[in-house]
Amino acid sequence: MYSSNSNPVELTNNVDLEFARTNRPSLHIPKGCVVRMVDFAPGGESNMHRALSLGIGTVCEGEVELCLSEDGKINRVLRPGDVIINRCAMHRWRNTSKEKPARVLFVMLDVEPVLVNGKALEFDMGELMKEYGDYKEGEGANKKT
Repeated sequence: MYSSNSNPVELTNNVDLEFARTNRPSLHIPKGCVVRMVDFAPGGESNMHRALSLGIGTVCEGEVELCLSEDGKINRVLRPGDVIINRCAMHRWRNTSKEKPARVLFVMLDVEPVLVNGKALEFDMGELMKEYGDYKEGEGANKKT
């Protein structure tokens, strides 16, 4: 839907729109933002993953479960109008309906490196990386800031 490569965003002379037009959006963009609508097929589920971004998600349609643990014990069911803020946590999504699709609007903002016990968190998309293109180390979402 939209992406930029700067913050604050440069609007003069449509610099932001030109960037969005000529660059395939990654999951997140260093020093920028990505806005995307994600449709979840009935019963669809992602793998556990982590983006190095501040993710803001708003459920627009359907019902999704956000799981924050491998064992599924830490989860929350979200319905239209619900908002989630993800601060680089490992997580997965699941459409709770077997019949209806679900839709979530995401705004992904870049963050400074996140340290936990002195160690930087790592980008970990697993199988989902296929959805965001092939990036070499240091490019796209793999770029070190």
